[in-house]
Amino acid sequence: MPTLQDEQPPFDRAVCDAMVASTPDTWRVIVLTLERRPGVTAVGQLEHSLTSPEEHPPVMPHDSLYEATYRLDGLFRRYGGMFDRAVYRVELLADSWRYTADFEYDEPPAKPKRRAARDAAPGRGTIKASRGSRSPRRRGR
Repeated sequence: MPTLQDEQPPFDRAVCDAMVASTPDTWRVIVLTLERRPGVTAVGQLEHSLTSPEEHPPVMPHDSLYEATYRLDGLFRRYGGMFDRAVYRVELLADSWRYTADFEYDEPPAKPKRRAARDAAPGRGTIKASRGSRSPRRRGR
């Protein structure tokens, strides 16, 4: 039976792709902060903030980001978890994007019964952008 750690990487990838699609090409570091207001428990009811430490003005998320975070929130719920806050950070490297994701929980997801060996733990990874592979795309900006 798959665990949250087994299932989360493609959800993280969708969030990162949507972050890149939501921001101008001049951004090299993108920070997404997701926050759930106290008392709010509905899936997907998260406040989204897209910023950059490079002092760019904040931008509105693309619809694909709301869709990706809704699916991510649903994934956590399937495993009995609910996060209050999540911060994704995407950085452009020479030939790839690197991301980190940190979560604060009101209700942590159930712990897996087994620990799968993984190259990269969920929440941290590198997204390679090379010819012939799917790389994060920016939408018409």
